[in-house]
Amino acid sequence: MTASGPYPTAAGTFEVRFREGTKHRSRTFKRESDAGRFMDGLNSAGPGGRKVVKRQDVPTVEVFLAQWLARKKKLAESTRIRYIEAIETHVIPELGHLNLLDLSPSQLQQWQDDRLAAGAGPVVLGRAQSILAQALNKAVLPFEYLNTNPAQYLDKPEHEPADHRWLTAFEVEKIRSQFIEWNDLGSAALVSVLSYVGIRPQDALALEWTDIRGVRLSVVKKNVDGVIMPGSKGGKAYLRTVYLPPMVLADLMAWKAVAPDSNLIFPRAKDGEPWRKHDYENWVSRKQVKRKRGQKPATRKGKCFKLACENAGVGWERKPYDLRHTGATMYVAAGWNHVQVAHQQGNSPAVSTRCYQHLFDAAGHSAEHRDVNDYIREARGMAPADTREAVHA
Repeated sequence: MTASGPYPTAAGTFEVRFREGTKHRSRTFKRESDAGRFMDGLNSAGPGGRKVVKRQDVPTVEVFLAQWLARKKKLAESTRIRYIEAIETHVIPELGHLNLLDLSPSQLQQWQDDRLAAGAGPVVLGRAQSILAQALNKAVLPFEYLNTNPAQYLDKPEHEPADHRWLTAFEVEKIRSQFIEWNDLGSAALVSVLSYVGIRPQDALALEWTDIRGVRLSVVKKNVDGVIMPGSKGGKAYLRTVYLPPMVLADLMAWKAVAPDSNLIFPRAKDGEPWRKHDYENWVSRKQVKRKRGQKPATRKGKCFKLACENAGVGWERKPYDLRHTGATMYVAAGWNHVQVAHQQGNSPAVSTRCYQHLFDAAGHSAEHRDVNDYIREARGMAPADTREAVHA
């Protein structure tokens, strides 16, 4: 498409003339500079009006990824950090120096093979690949550096998904009892909430006492490195109220009687503020510090979740996130369907079905469905309650 001008008009405007198919067209502008930019855009367009990009105007992969990240204003800081780590570890060393125009599906396939051969985990590499594909979509639109996204043709690395490690209620009670033995009622209550309510640690660490409403618990916030943010992992669509078993409510009330003065259910002991990332990491695995100069630190970990798991005989490799699966097994065994379990845990029904379908199948053949609270009582060696307080989500 060829344009000519800009031509001054009697009205004091500037006219650009161009041909569109077999028809002659024109467009007027108040300013000559605007007319000039419009004319340059038409003259730089290829067949069908497609923008023709000069190689020297296209950034390298490293520069473009930096620009792309800078434009993602609504990205959570923790997510931004993970993106940067994945990009700097897996993408920049191999592809960062290349011009975007040099990327091809075969080259990205070779990049994937090289990273796997170098020992990169398939799950971690798959995440880095997803980030790269997400960024390259913007290289197609709106920037039009590329006509197609070369990453869309690349399959994610194959791997065997890890089996979920189920902790029984009896195992959870051994962990919880260890914290009670250490006179740490806050950690005991946190284990109870994670296991029997089934919410995420970041949601539990943002809970306030006002979120407790009888046997219902409002999960409307999350803790991101000490910052309490609205919404759970799924965003505003997953602001929800979930079932709080009465036995867990009793654990929380026992903790409240000795807890620091704070609106938060699980605050930092020293100042009542929300847990930071290092507070959570220390709770999971706290190492004992050196007592004297030159003295070697103790090999075993200080009082923390992993040591509690080790002392309980369930294995030090357990993670707090594993406790969510305990809750899922109990709610499925109690007769809850996949939609109810998904709501309780803050998942989509599709994720709930994918993770726990075998449990739903087994529960469907069960002759008896018991209340979740009874499972907790049984694990604690208590008699069943006379009344049934269960309220499904």
